[in-house]
Amino acid sequence: MNRWSADLDLLTPEYMFYIDSYFIASKGGCKDKVIYVNKDLVKHSDIITLLINTNYKPSFEYEESFCSLSDSKISVYTDGTFTPSKIYISYLRYPQRIDYPGYTKFDGTSSTLSNCELAEYLEDELLNLTVQELAMDTENNPAVQYTQERIRTSE
Repeated sequence: MNRWSADLDLLTPEYMFYIDSYFIASKGGCKDKVIYVNKDLVKHSDIITLLINTNYKPSFEYEESFCSLSDSKISVYTDGTFTPSKIYISYLRYPQRIDYPGYTKFDGTSSTLSNCELAEYLEDELLNLTVQELAMDTENNPAVQYTQERIRTSE
């Protein structure tokens, strides 16, 4: 199988969710061509089917390929006639941790002041959505209705 992988653990800031990617490849005398990767991640059970189907297999000429994720690695595929050299990935990073002083963390260190990096109006919206989700999980209908109204009026 013609697969090339890159370690997502090496990304800074820390990788959380895949958005899209492309890679640079060469074939014969043609160097450094951009190959676009399908935005949808491929299930492992579909890889062989895509590689043998002439309509879906990776193509240097059509500048397209697909990718999969597993074990903190992104894998891109070729038809065996071209070779990737660099991959570029767009992704969502993990948010900064929010912390407030006055308690001891599970690892024994003291807490510090670390504010939310979201805009202030998003903090309230996030809290409303969180309360609504908890109310729905606990079947607290009055709280669900209250948070739905708060969300509706804040839009």
